[in-house]
Amino acid sequence: MCGDIRDRAAITEAVRGARYVVHAAGKFSFWGARQQFEDNNVLGSENISAAAVEAGVERFVYISSVAVAGIPRPGLVIDENYPC
Repeated sequence: MCGDIRDRAAITEAVRGARYVVHAAGKFSFWGARQQFEDNNVLGSENISAAAVEAGVERFVYISSVAVAGIPRPGLVIDENYPC
């Protein structure tokens, strides 16, 4: 199914009947209008998580970009304990 994470109705339809939702969508770039990032990354994430709750999914997995951690230090694994 194709859709836009900013379209709540499309997301609601997409997760209907799903047991699991993996959210890996978002806008990543080193430039762009702040509103584009907010619309995609904030509103889009809100739409997906709310639709998942409403649909009663068993598991919601959010995958972020490695860019949030910056350039990794050589030899270190980036996990939830990695210093940002």
